[in-house]
Amino acid sequence: MKTPQQIILDLIDQTQFNRFYGPTIAKTLRENTKLYKSIMFANFEYGVLSALQSLEFGVYQADTIAALVPSLKLDKFLEMVNDFWSADEIGYLSYGEAVYGPFFDAETVGRILNPGEALIRVWWD
Repeated sequence: MKTPQQIILDLIDQTQFNRFYGPTIAKTLRENTKLYKSIMFANFEYGVLSALQSLEFGVYQADTIAALVPSLKLDKFLEMVNDFWSADEIGYLSYGEAVYGPFFDAETVGRILNPGEALIRVWWD
């Protein structure tokens, strides 16, 4: 049986739109599992329920990857994103630090991060 994380990677792998090329993104994530704790793929701006509109047509509507990353691996993870993903926006929030770039609600996210963790938001138009 697949884990929830494997299922999310499968969703990423099957998704292609504009500059988002899921097979490359999923491949780099599968090859670099030591760089992150977990990944989520959704449409956070309009809510995850927005995917319901397209599921009946065999499409999972999402445009954002959120990654929980150990702070010590943040630079390597961002390097991977910049080198392979062709994202339109990249932002991150490290525990106890300021936000870099566009992001989720920093106050809310800041409450769920533990010391030594960073949350990365990668978005495609």
